[in-house]
Amino acid sequence: MPLDSSYPHLICSRLIADVVTGKLDMREVAANLPEEMAQMSSRCTKITLVPEVLRWARERASLSHEELAGKMDVKSETVDEWESTGKISFAQIDKLADRTYTPSGFLLLSKSPEEQLPMTDYRTGSNSPSHRPSPNLLDTVYQMQSRQSWMRWGFSFDR
Repeated sequence: MPLDSSYPHLICSRLIADVVTGKLDMREVAANLPEEMAQMSSRCTKITLVPEVLRWARERASLSHEELAGKMDVKSETVDEWESTGKISFAQIDKLADRTYTPSGFLLLSKSPEEQLPMTDYRTGSNSPSHRPSPNLLDTVYQMQSRQSWMRWGFSFDR
């Protein structure tokens, strides 16, 4: 039987039908998988990222090792290991990005980005250098700039 482009679709359709009708029990299939296959889940696969970037994400959110470990439901030693080796799973990357208010793509960079306010910061006193802007401040400024741009664009048609 020659294979055509609809063949994989046919197999998937039959597999779904067998599961829905009860002919195939996925729990039994999963229980009988070889140990190697059970560990091959892409969400559990560890990759190596740049430790400096992982440290930057934690510091960007103003979190200590212990605070981040609490938010991530891991031990503080695990956070230390991430920041020294860079080895972290895909699932942990997503969770880390969420807990540190960092875009996931930033964690994949080869060096930590320099984030600066896109405007003058008048909140500093006595000409002291400004500290790193918080993720919430950056999000608010970007959101307001987007709204200003939208308003300028909208009012440009009124003339």
